[in-house]
Formats: sequence, C-alpha cells, structure tokens
Amino acid sequence: MRNKAVMRMREYASKMLVGDVPYSKEMIMVGGFFDGDEKSIAIVAERIEFEAEHNVSDYSEQTIENLNLTVALLKCVGDMVKRIDYLLNGDEDEDTFLALWADRFGVDESEDDEDAEDEDADEETDEQTDA
Repeated sequence: MRNKAVMRMREYASKMLVGDVPYSKEMIMVGGFFDGDEKSIAIVAERIEFEAEHNVSDYSEQTIENLNLTVALLKCVGDMVKRIDYLLNGDEDEDTFLALWADRFGVDESEDDEDAEDEDADEETDEQTDA
C-alpha cells in the first residue's frame, strides 16, 4: 500500500506542478488541531518556489526541476495536513476524511487488498525463480 500511496502522491504533486490542482494561501489555517503550525509547510514551499523562479544562484535546469517538484510535493503535503487537521479538530468526520482522501490521493482499502495479493504473487514467483 505504501508504494501505491507514494505513487498517487507523486501523481497529485505532478498535477500541482503543472497547475491542474488549485493551491492558495487560503489553505493555510490559523488555529485548529495544529494551532497554525502547518503554515510552516506553505512558507517553505513559497521560499523554494521564489528561489526556483528567480534562480539568482544560476542553478542548472535539473536543479530547478527538482526544486519545483519539491514545491509541488510540499503543497501536496500541506493539503494532506489540512485534511488531517479537519479530522482531528472535529471539522470532518472519519467517513468524509476517508472519502476525500481516496478522491484526492486515490488510496482506498480495496487497493490495499490488491497490493497484498500482488506482493504475494511476486514473492511466489521469486521463490520459484530461486529454486
């Protein structure tokens, strides 16, 4: 499941990178379960984004791409933390949290079962190959 979740998170971050997912400072909360500490994620993302856009240090194209990917991932993590904040603060119930999480990141329990079956099949194939 973890690998599939990471893949989904990367896909979501890629959508943020090309602007397919909206992100704004309105996503930064004050108060809530984390008492506004989650805003640090957005601040770091903004600072990296500024550096990537202005490239004052004349970084290579690959470095700028990595910086931009990091910004997208941080924005994705910020969105995840916001959903968790709503859950832990009681603003959303667990069913809403799970539905929004699955919709946003595409991870649900049925995929966990498929992953476990795939891993078992892979292990059996590896054992047969080794024998």
